[in-house]
Amino acid sequence: MGLSSFVFLSFLVITLFVTMRKSLSVVENTFVYLLVLIININATWIINEELKLVDVTEKTAPYVGFLLERSLIIPMFFVIVFNYFYRNITPRASMLTGFIFLIFTLLLRKFSNMLNIYQYKQWNLFYEALYILGLLLITFILHKGFRNLIRKEKRELLR
Repeated sequence: MGLSSFVFLSFLVITLFVTMRKSLSVVENTFVYLLVLIININATWIINEELKLVDVTEKTAPYVGFLLERSLIIPMFFVIVFNYFYRNITPRASMLTGFIFLIFTLLLRKFSNMLNIYQYKQWNLFYEALYILGLLLITFILHKGFRNLIRKEKRELLR
């Protein structure tokens, strides 16, 4: 059940990304995806394996679902959210997008917990929300810097 659900969610997120109107360039989308992927993999490794705050299942099918969530669904959803953030929308709509993003990721984590993909030991959804918001903030700051660097390079090339 868990693996099929996460395969479906993976296809859903990829289809949503492919069919949406993108406001970021291919390079910026790749930067956001790879940045979130690297930070998410390392953070989950530290939280799960080093600090032992979360127990991840060792069964093959649920573990593949965990890998799909960690390495595909969450980073692609960050890319989708960043494409919505950079549209010409109001600050209220940006806040609503961020809130919906947070709710979706927390529901995804709760769903994983219900399927016994992982069990929280000294971790809970509040810490998960803080982690997601921190990751969103770090990604936003680094993307702003990357975007400014790209614009600076383009201006220098045009001179």
